[in-house]
Amino acid sequence: MSYDWINGGIAMYQNELLDAYKKAQNYVQDKQIAHDLNLPPQRITDFRKGRRYLSDSEAVFLAENAKLDPQVALI
Repeated sequence: MSYDWINGGIAMYQNELLDAYKKAQNYVQDKQIAHDLNLPPQRITDFRKGRRYLSDSEAVFLAENAKLDPQVALI
């Protein structure tokens, strides 16, 4: 897990999780992730910038579909 000194660590890990899911699904745009999570595309931008945080269920969904351990996503 990476640590982002500016945003307190969480934003950086969210970005890694979003990127892992994006890669696993062969997506090229964040709006594709937003569609899968049934969220507006701006919400993904907010996650990436550390203005909002993934819910536990969103983190588990992304982790499971990126073939990652869901428990790690909840740390």
